[in-house]
Amino acid sequence: MANLKFGPELMVIGDSVAQGCRSLTVNGALCAQSYPATLARLAGISGFASPKHPRPVMIDLEDIASNLIGAGLNIALGGIGANYAGWLADFGVAEDERPVAFDNLAVAGTTLEDLAGEDSNPKGDPPVGKPALAKRYLDQSPKFDIFDRADRARLSNLHLAVNARYVLNPSNDPDHMGFSMLDWVFLRQPQNLILHAGHNNGFYPIGSRGDTSLWKAQWIDEPRPALAKYLQNLDQLEQALPQTRILVLGLPKLGAVSNLMPDRDEGPHTKFPDYWETYWSVFPSAVRVPGSILKETDDEVAGINSILAEAVRSTVNRRKLWRYYSVYEFFDRYDTKNLLDQRESLNIGNYTITNNYIDADRLRKPGPRNKPPEFRWKFREGGFQSIDGMHPSLVGYTLLACELVEWLTGQPLSQSARDRELESAVEKERLIQTFPPGLKTILRKVRKTDEGQPEEPDDEALAASVRQLR
Repeated sequence: MANLKFGPELMVIGDSVAQGCRSLTVNGALCAQSYPATLARLAGISGFASPKHPRPVMIDLEDIASNLIGAGLNIALGGIGANYAGWLADFGVAEDERPVAFDNLAVAGTTLEDLAGEDSNPKGDPPVGKPALAKRYLDQSPKFDIFDRADRARLSNLHLAVNARYVLNPSNDPDHMGFSMLDWVFLRQPQNLILHAGHNNGFYPIGSRGDTSLWKAQWIDEPRPALAKYLQNLDQLEQALPQTRILVLGLPKLGAVSNLMPDRDEGPHTKFPDYWETYWSVFPSAVRVPGSILKETDDEVAGINSILAEAVRSTVNRRKLWRYYSVYEFFDRYDTKNLLDQRESLNIGNYTITNNYIDADRLRKPGPRNKPPEFRWKFREGGFQSIDGMHPSLVGYTLLACELVEWLTGQPLSQSARDRELESAVEKERLIQTFPPGLKTILRKVRKTDEGQPEEPDDEALAASVRQLR
């Protein structure tokens, strides 16, 4: 523990959005661009330790979409097995040069139960709340072959277990194998803490295919285990961190996610004018989602958020030191996709960023007519969220960080500083600057398999593996 910093200015616990996941991808570069890392930089906090993964966790979807040329697909898919083997090798040796612990402990895929390291999960996924639990699952999965159906079905579980195993014990210290996210913050007693969790207790199936069954079982139907667990986590934090300022970020608006695009041919919903009659999921496959389902779910989410906001204000100590931030209102404010009267257009330089699914036009480059034509991709719309249509892009994350500066420093970010940050985010967001040409091919392939039309083995392999990435 000699190198462990106690009382750090900022720590973070939660899941993929807090970790900085983009396009279902987690790696060191993306974690360094997460909204907590950007927030720390804008607040002048030096040394904020984000996870420094030595390689992507299992797969880098944007890299695959950028280099999907013929046999390149098979090469990319074959690399997943090698990636997994590399992680297993890393976990087998001690690394004195790695950090003892990170300040951002959020792990993509974790549930509210995982925050406390509980050996249970209502989804049936591996328990990963502690490194030892993640290791137990990894020990049961000694091989991985993307073209083997049984191996492929474990992809999302392996992604979760690898990520948790690394983030929660990067130095492979046997003394830290039993540490959960809550254990780490209780030990280190941060001055400020961000809690941003709950998405994996039912949200992903709604955004990907309009399936609300897990959401209702977790949050709406009694005994509402996710809500109970969330409130229990708040009680534990208050008891163990009496002097820590805590920011609790609520749950998002599902109708605003980019992955659910309106069918504008059908027009507005006859009963709910702020919504469209029908939406279609984009990634990883096309599923029809009635607008009434999104309206009902958003109303339920708003109700749960009201309960969470009230819990944040429920005691004298919480009212003094804690704050609730409405992520629902954040998404709603920029929801230009839906039929809302007044919404802010996000104009950044020469770009207009929206919550439509990201798209680009294929344009022919100028050149001699006697030579084969060359083409380029020009960003057309979207840009607020990444390929998966639910995790923000760098622009979305940066905007959230800009809005949270006042909580951390007591002073809002100036308009000029905000503009500079957003302009920089647009320039660094490769989905905007260098649209991945293979994305459209990936979408075609996964849709073909949905329609029962696989033409090549890699069609089915890619479609199934992408669906498993959560």
